[in-house]
Amino acid sequence: MAILNRFFEAEAANWVVDKIDVLEGRAKFCAYNALRYLKWANETYAVSSLVSNFNGLHATEEAVACFISSGVRFGSNANASKIKLREHKTKALVSIFAQRCLRSIDGHRVKFGVSPNHDNLIFDLPIVEGGWRGEFHLSQLRLMDEGAEACSDWQKLGEGPDLDDIFEEISKASRARNALLYADDDGVPTGFTDPEEALIRDTKLTFGLIWAAVDLHMDPARDSDFLNRFLAQIVDLQKEGKARKKLGSDG
Repeated sequence: MAILNRFFEAEAANWVVDKIDVLEGRAKFCAYNALRYLKWANETYAVSSLVSNFNGLHATEEAVACFISSGVRFGSNANASKIKLREHKTKALVSIFAQRCLRSIDGHRVKFGVSPNHDNLIFDLPIVEGGWRGEFHLSQLRLMDEGAEACSDWQKLGEGPDLDDIFEEISKASRARNALLYADDDGVPTGFTDPEEALIRDTKLTFGLIWAAVDLHMDPARDSDFLNRFLAQIVDLQKEGKARKKLGSDG
């Protein structure tokens, strides 16, 4: 059995795939391309984990582009008009927050399913006494919100990372890609230390980012507060990057 079959067969993942057609333009094409890379990753793992991980990385990159495109479409013009879709720092910021969310979901053992009317995903948080179950939307995630209730800690994404963290994320992604592609003084690429773990992480990130884009398209007004706070962070990041670049050139 292929390594990712359990993800492709999961009810929540199938719901996400079925809803991709609510996306438009670049977001839709990036989502479908991300799934295509994931399928290639699944099919090639038994033959070459290195090739499989390479496809997994590309799937996540396409899913990031899917979410950014959706954010620019539905964000307030004051921020959305300033977002550069192909800016590496923007992609890195999305990746950092997506990874934070994934770590929290895994750490709190959050389970996902589909609502009875098939309109939304639902979450199930079994570690809360008596259980905690409800619809899951992008609007429930919290940026820089210290006032959230204790039982919703898993939904906190925390403070925005500084530019040094962003550049480290860009560098890490570049190193990972190079480690899968290019030979160096020490030999030919051998892949990740734990290729299965890396591929599963990229699969979760890919489905999660596509879900976020779908949720945004289905009800932009509901998700607008989260989205615009997030886009504002991207704009601030772009400004800080320009300021540092200018300071460096002046020096």
